[in-house]
Amino acid sequence: MDARDLCRRLGCSPLTLARWVEGGCPVHRQPRYAWYDLAEVEAWLAARGVTEWPKEDDRDLDVPLRCIAKALERKEITPWQAEQVIFLLGAEYWA
Repeated sequence: MDARDLCRRLGCSPLTLARWVEGGCPVHRQPRYAWYDLAEVEAWLAARGVTEWPKEDDRDLDVPLRCIAKALERKEITPWQAEQVIFLLGAEYWA
């Protein structure tokens, strides 16, 4: 599944997923495309004892950049970090 599907399935924001990826969450990459195996991600989370994370509203996940904009507005991330999230999750997530 792609990043958007994974975020919907887990109810996590793209910011949370990007942090997981930076921390070693399994992701399979091809040029301009990244995909995730739900079982691998769930096993990775379980191995680290991660059971709770900020949940996102489906309406916000419909427009992923809305999550980024809200985080910028709340000063939870910098513009540079927003760019990194976009890069880490791959172009297909934002299409």
